[in-house]
Amino acid sequence: MKARTDSEGKKIQLESGESAELREVETKNSKVGFQFVVRLMVLGPDKLIAQQILEDIEASYKQFQTGQFNSLVKKKEKKGMLRPVMRLLFGRRRTERLDLRSKYKLRFLDERSDDVINTEELASLYHLPNETVETPNIVWAKSRKLEFPKNLPFNQGRIFAKTDYRNLEVPFGIRDMDRRRHMYILGKTGSGKSTLLKNMIIADIREGKGLAVIDPHGDLVEDVLRYTPLERANDIVYLDPSDMMFPIGINMLDLKESETIELLSDGIVSVFKRYFDSWGPRLQYILTNTILTLLHCQNVSLLAVQRILVDENYRTFLLKQVKDPFLVQFWEKEFADMAKNPRMLTEAIAPIQNKVGRFLNSPMVRNMVGQVKSRVDLEDIMNSGKVLLVNLSQGKIGEENSSLLGGMLVTRLYTNAMQRARMAESERRDFYVYVDEFQNFATDSFAKILSEARKYALNLVVTHQYVDQISEELQSAIFGNVGTMLNFVVGQADAARLAKEFEPYLDSEDLVNLERHALSIKLMVDGTQSVPFTAKSLAPFHLELGFQEQIKEASRSNYATERAVIEEKLNKWSLQRYNSKGNLIQDGGREQNDRPAKKQDDTKQNAGKASEDDPRSEETPSTGKKPRADKSPEPEKPGQNKNTKPVNDESSGSAVEP
Repeated sequence: MKARTDSEGKKIQLESGESAELREVETKNSKVGFQFVVRLMVLGPDKLIAQQILEDIEASYKQFQTGQFNSLVKKKEKKGMLRPVMRLLFGRRRTERLDLRSKYKLRFLDERSDDVINTEELASLYHLPNETVETPNIVWAKSRKLEFPKNLPFNQGRIFAKTDYRNLEVPFGIRDMDRRRHMYILGKTGSGKSTLLKNMIIADIREGKGLAVIDPHGDLVEDVLRYTPLERANDIVYLDPSDMMFPIGINMLDLKESETIELLSDGIVSVFKRYFDSWGPRLQYILTNTILTLLHCQNVSLLAVQRILVDENYRTFLLKQVKDPFLVQFWEKEFADMAKNPRMLTEAIAPIQNKVGRFLNSPMVRNMVGQVKSRVDLEDIMNSGKVLLVNLSQGKIGEENSSLLGGMLVTRLYTNAMQRARMAESERRDFYVYVDEFQNFATDSFAKILSEARKYALNLVVTHQYVDQISEELQSAIFGNVGTMLNFVVGQADAARLAKEFEPYLDSEDLVNLERHALSIKLMVDGTQSVPFTAKSLAPFHLELGFQEQIKEASRSNYATERAVIEEKLNKWSLQRYNSKGNLIQDGGREQNDRPAKKQDDTKQNAGKASEDDPRSEETPSTGKKPRADKSPEPEKPGQNKNTKPVNDESSGSAVEP
């Protein structure tokens, strides 16, 4: 700024006020200036209150006044101001009288205004809020939102979430080929896990896919049934142990010819192992040999576990079917020597008797797993695309029974999946196993499924609440093999563990502070795991159909047997007695010889009854002897295989037809 001079060009000394004003002007002009306007609008219940609020806000702006030099001045609104640009955009009539509200909506700035504010003043007047300043009514972002990958399957695959980056909400899913690498879902209770599962399950069912749902609470499968279309009723197997009047038989020891005995034995033993208070090498050795022996025999169920340990004659009867010399030697030498010391024997088998006995003493469980003939063919369910819904409500059947049944079912699904090695890869139909609160069933089979089962199209979708619910070995298997990770809000301990999976994009604070239904995701896309991003799970979007009762009735009709029929068979089996040679002692004390038993008269009377009605009848193992022919052939039972051999009491470990 030029100095003030007189007519002769001499400098004139400025007064102190004028000098200070010039310095303020120079300071303001030293920084970039902007034209600006501040408009205040207040909404209130009445004009008086709104006016009072407005005056309070106006008063707060006085803090920006610098002495007598710089301040914000309230201007009266001039009505009828016309601007050429407004005429051009909105027409003359609409812009002839722009009131304050219109200018506020349009963010209108009069270019003729001489109001200027520099960058320093602007930063004082308007700046982003700071968490250290207690400014009310500010919605703070609790966690970062990350940009989604550009190659997401938008509106493709199994849709389960939508993007949330910069308010762009687009549904996306996961393709079938990527689901083979499994999905792992973690989050606190109430965060939205079950809703996400339900959306995926219902969509899979409606598209005709094969799947199993193992639910420890029962609510999930009940919800799914309400949304299931009636045309899939005959594909649904609804397995509910608490349905005591119509139990569905599923024999955990019903071995397929192509199944590996050792694989199934290891799986069943690992299920029981989780529930023994004390576990040692001797206990594992005895239980493993017990299960292996029963798997070598036909027509036995888990009910035989207790009996083979305490009934020597029954044990002799079963060993007639065992071809493995090492198993025979175990019973005839090692176990027999142990039995000579009653105290040692009791200590060895008491844990097995207690745990297995407590499991089988429940009528709900016993009537289901005690049937020799499985009414549910898991291999057929997987290969034909059927649906297995398992209601293991802990409130109805008990927590321990729920966990044991669920663990065994997962083991059987895994062993049946391994049979697909005989099939061409193109023929292996995808089968999805949904396990809610899977820590209840987390056995060694899960680790094997995660590392091996994808080759056989057995695809896991598992959920639970926090990482410490599962063993470190299983944690390593999950984080090392799972392709898709979905995390809802988690606790601090889990956040520290998961931060290693999501760094540097998200830290533990982001994971702890996720909003409800918000997700942090690492998604398999075209065989490659994506970088982490955030999204939101979808609300329920399927229409409820209401066919649940018809579907349950169809399942009972196709797979269940009346309780009275099953209990009659089980009671008869429990009363069967054998002599020291392992021969069945019939009524009246007569021993049954080695020949197949002649069919009784009441079998003829029941000839018109379907063979499936006998829950404990089964094909007899080949003994190398032909069955004795009756004088007149009996009529074939409906649904009976023509090649089925007559039941032989000596080679069955179960009750036979009276």
